[in-house]
Amino acid sequence: MLMLLTSTALFSQTNVNGTAFAEIVPLATISESNQLNFGRFSPLTGGGQITISPQGYRQANGSVILAQGPYWQAKFGVTNSQNWKVSVVLPSGPQLLYSNNSSNTMFVNGFIALIPETNESTDYNISIGATLNFGSPEATPPGLYSGTYQVIFLFD
Repeated sequence: MLMLLTSTALFSQTNVNGTAFAEIVPLATISESNQLNFGRFSPLTGGGQITISPQGYRQANGSVILAQGPYWQAKFGVTNSQNWKVSVVLPSGPQLLYSNNSSNTMFVNGFIALIPETNESTDYNISIGATLNFGSPEATPPGLYSGTYQVIFLFD
């Protein structure tokens, strides 16, 4: 008697589904905590400039009398949960401030930022200063002047 031995290989197949996911997180949260405020002043015959440093110091040049009252540099609060290195791009040209009661304008230029050396922590402030340029009392009559400027935040 002959026995035939045969081997049959059995293969089986099992399908398994994998899972994939991703989470989008904000680079940082940025808010303006202080508006750039040049304070109160009276221009004289020739006009002039007022500079607010990023550290908050105020200096006048030209024909102007500084009045008492508050003034301060701009501050932007940064909450940087991902510890990105942050830099800023400031306006390169003049930014207009418009009178609230006439068609007169002044302009702001010379923007400069103070960014903490190690800004890779979670919470910190970026301070910005600039120079306000104004003319004579006829060109810039009394009143409130305001305007906007754009700050671009870059993350590395």
